[in-house]
Amino acid sequence: MKSYALVLISFVADCLHIKDKVRNAVENTDTSVTCTYDPGYQDYVKYWCKGYYQISCTIVYSTADTRSTGHVAIQDKRAEGELIVTITNVKKDDTGWYWCGIERAYLLDIMDYTQLTVSEAPLDTFGESNHHSIEIILPLVLTSLVMFLAALAILLAMRRKKQKGEAERNPNQVSSLNRENAKQIRDKPEMFTTMPSNLVEDGVTYSTVVHHPSKFNEPCQFPASTEYSTISYK
Repeated sequence: MKSYALVLISFVADCLHIKDKVRNAVENTDTSVTCTYDPGYQDYVKYWCKGYYQISCTIVYSTADTRSTGHVAIQDKRAEGELIVTITNVKKDDTGWYWCGIERAYLLDIMDYTQLTVSEAPLDTFGESNHHSIEIILPLVLTSLVMFLAALAILLAMRRKKQKGEAERNPNQVSSLNRENAKQIRDKPEMFTTMPSNLVEDGVTYSTVVHHPSKFNEPCQFPASTEYSTISYK
């Protein structure tokens, strides 16, 4: 009797078999399990159920059900004797024990199990590092730009203040020079030229040299001849 039971269990196990007893998957990915069965069960209803005990597992999907769950799909390749179960976008709560089953009327169903373990998806370290780098670099760039603009504004203000101070320290000298130049221009307009104001460069001082030639070119004057006389006393 015991020998008969062992032979029956071995025969049933050969009718349906899952090669991978432990299946590992990463969260948010797809995974599939292949159940191979004896060609004599091509026309039987197959199903996929979840639960630790085979007699109390909950059927997730069956070939007799034409409705699609959108999460679990079953493809029954009868010619090859394969039942392919695909779970899309697996989640942590998909972890557990599963069974492939062949439904038989008035007899125990033929079933085999596998264990699915779902691990968390790895973090996007590249994206996080780039985001962290931007958070560090952007404030530094903005701070440097603000400091540069502030330094430039200070330099311009100091330069304007210096120019204004020089003009305030020598107002009389500037006025006298302007009056003298104006008088010379009125007297000798042909000796001066006009320079456009836009050609004058900052920090450059221009001086005007005025040459006053004599009105007439007089010849060289030589000294008059000297006459000598002798005076005698008697």
